[in-house]
Amino acid sequence: MATVKPSLDSTEILKKLCGSDDQLLNVVMFVIMIDPSRQIPQLGGEDAIIKRTQSFEETSNALMARINYETLARISFYRSRQDEAKDYLARCEKLSEGQRREMYQFILQNFEKVFHVVKRFYAWTGTKVQ
Repeated sequence: MATVKPSLDSTEILKKLCGSDDQLLNVVMFVIMIDPSRQIPQLGGEDAIIKRTQSFEETSNALMARINYETLARISFYRSRQDEAKDYLARCEKLSEGQRREMYQFILQNFEKVFHVVKRFYAWTGTKVQ
């Protein structure tokens, strides 16, 4: 099982995949998980993240809900679940303001392109979906 270590190599791969589009590069760097097979279990697994997010929403803790939705969106990108990724990003956008909201809007407006680059990154680096 190959995983990608944070390195200049990962950044160079992303630069090649995004070309001269710096905004695309920035959002792709935001949504990828460098070592998802290690990161997801460290976060308690997807079901635990969903439960925490629901709890944060019930207590009106918008910041923590948004942070958990971001994590769920990243997991959805990693697992190639487009509809879920869009839904989680839309929820993030509703809970955000300013530049953060603009970033989510950009991702949602350019979703197919972002999704395609993320998918190619995971394929190129040999990151296995679990």
